[in-house]
Amino acid sequence: FYQVLKRYYAHGDEEFIIDSSLQGVKVRDIGELSNLKGVSYLQSILAFRPEISSDKKEQFIYQALKQVDKKYDFDLLTFNRDSLYCSELLYTAFKEIGIKFEISRRLANRKILIPSDIVQSIIHKGVSRDAFSFLFFIEKKQYKIVEHSVRELM
Repeated sequence: FYQVLKRYYAHGDEEFIIDSSLQGVKVRDIGELSNLKGVSYLQSILAFRPEISSDKKEQFIYQALKQVDKKYDFDLLTFNRDSLYCSELLYTAFKEIGIKFEISRRLANRKILIPSDIVQSIIHKGVSRDAFSFLFFIEKKQYKIVEHSVRELM
């Protein structure tokens, strides 16, 4: 597993996130995205852990890595294999391991999945059934870090 990720390491102590943003699907160090101590576009980070086997976790990560270098899907076409928007990246990787999120929101005459839909599904269907555990929710407010509990999300 390390062999797949080692090309991304520069110093060996990086903490990676696979995300889809305006630059497309990339593997980035969390510090590159968050910069919680200074100026950044990212204002909050929310993390859950799926309660699944190590094999399923690897499948999830491999599926996400297979999407690296795809373009960002500005058209929000949920089932377009050539490009992905942020929530679609998660949808694709979770679907690979048998966790499916309902896509019911409509925008511009198409069904889409937005981050809050995933969060609400995990909180109300996953955490309550011990399928996911809450790790943390922090946000930056006026350059100060504020931590929140899972109860605050509910």
